[in-house]
Amino acid sequence: MHHLKKKVKRFSKINSGSQSGNSYDSTNVSANTNKTQHYSNRPRSRGKHNVRFNKNYYKQNDDEIKHLIVSDETIIIDEPGHYILDDDFIFVPTADVQAAIIIEVDNVVLDLAGHCISQSEDTFDKFHLIVGIDVQPDCNNIEITNGTIKNFSGIGIFLNYDPALPTDVIQHENIILSNLLVKNIGRTDLNSYIEDNSGILVAFSQNVRIFKCKFSLIRASVEASAIGIYFSSDIVINKVTITKVTIETNSFGLYGILAENCQNIVIDFFDTSNFFITNGVDSQYQQSLGIFLVSTTPVFISNGTITKHYANRFAGIAIQDEEPNNNNRTQSIIKNITVENNRAEVTVQGLILFNMINVLVENIIIQDNILERSSGNNFQFDFYDMTGIDVLSSQDIYVEKCLATRNYTKTPKPFDSIYSVCCGFAVTPIFQDFSLRCSNITYKDCVATKNTTYPGVTGVRIIGGWIIFNTDNIILTNCVASCHFSDDADAEVYGFNIADIPYFPNQVNNVELNQCVAKCNLNVANQDNSGPIIIGRSDPLGTVSALILRNNCLGE
Repeated sequence: MHHLKKKVKRFSKINSGSQSGNSYDSTNVSANTNKTQHYSNRPRSRGKHNVRFNKNYYKQNDDEIKHLIVSDETIIIDEPGHYILDDDFIFVPTADVQAAIIIEVDNVVLDLAGHCISQSEDTFDKFHLIVGIDVQPDCNNIEITNGTIKNFSGIGIFLNYDPALPTDVIQHENIILSNLLVKNIGRTDLNSYIEDNSGILVAFSQNVRIFKCKFSLIRASVEASAIGIYFSSDIVINKVTITKVTIETNSFGLYGILAENCQNIVIDFFDTSNFFITNGVDSQYQQSLGIFLVSTTPVFISNGTITKHYANRFAGIAIQDEEPNNNNRTQSIIKNITVENNRAEVTVQGLILFNMINVLVENIIIQDNILERSSGNNFQFDFYDMTGIDVLSSQDIYVEKCLATRNYTKTPKPFDSIYSVCCGFAVTPIFQDFSLRCSNITYKDCVATKNTTYPGVTGVRIIGGWIIFNTDNIILTNCVASCHFSDDADAEVYGFNIADIPYFPNQVNNVELNQCVAKCNLNVANQDNSGPIIIGRSDPLGTVSALILRNNCLGE
């Protein structure tokens, strides 16, 4: 019933001017580039440690494969070719803002040959924003494959860019990143160089494929993401596994895949698991998401599992547009996803669609998730919600063959929260702007069962299968809402709740229920507050127009 927060400022100010040693001149990026830092100049000489790539840094065979010879210094690739890393490479930076390998030209294949690139352990806590592989602006046709990138305080792989160019200028094309293990990236301490760390960061790029990659232990001081994508298009992410993304207690967000202002994103065969807050949650907002897409369409997301996330707020997948009512949309598709065994302290939402148009949602399972407030957590938040699939202020949404089951609210609503629901499916405006109505929403062959509160839980006002408020033109066909319970006399427990919201006046227009079933939805402390279906209310006023009920089984 409310969308995800989005940080306006993504990266902190980066100190300007040259750093000592082999480093870059840093630039404070303007707001329209999402504050992503950029290495604006070429690396400079470190005196006797001049690392500019030349014939002394590789040996070449007759077949034109170039074998990289490593020391502890930056390798710069400034000639096209096929490069192979012959040994593990432990990079020893001498200042903040440096990279182990820099690619400066088009047409490069970098084969790590099963070897590892890493930052030296004794410099990890000393220097900020150290990057594993930096692909400089205007470098195209790049492939990086077959190895491990670990222990970098900044970013694993960075598709770098020139911030002086407009946001619609593509600076990388045809990039392949494959068969990589990216682990132990980023630091959680606040610093003046970077707030948002990524295992792989893609910016201003087109035709990028990331496949058969694994990510583990990605950290940041504000927002951490295994894969971060900005102002890019035609991105394919396939067969990726992401685990152990984390931030500190006083940080903001942790994501498996984060994309902003992008087009044509495909995410197929993925797993995210074991996201957590280092040193535990407290009275600070944090949000944990498997996939978070902002102003990014169309998308195709399929064949994934999102499990064992924990933060104050959790959503499995959130897709939201900052500009409502934009009708120029190709259909987005979300299918074959399981969101299970996650926990949050203030809100659980399996799937969120906000300000979206023309989306097909198919075969999504939201199950065994827990909303539970820890004793001693004094975080104040208006909402205390458990929702399977949350459709917010959206149009032309088709939901088929989806299941929301065994999602439980285990502890009472905190005294300082205002709104609280526990349901399988919700179709509402965002509560922050109730005028942003939903319209043309279709559910077919969906089931909501046992999305309910634990015995003794109080303060959760709305419990059931579907809740539908301020919506126009909604059709439910062959849907089931069953086995929702409460022993709080004030809770309203219904299989289908249409326009009965105790918080605001609302109106629902043009509702059809065809061959739907509702049974065993019961308030055991007050049976007058429960049943198969409720339509409207008197105070605050909730009205329903043009209601059609066909061949339903609406039992007790």
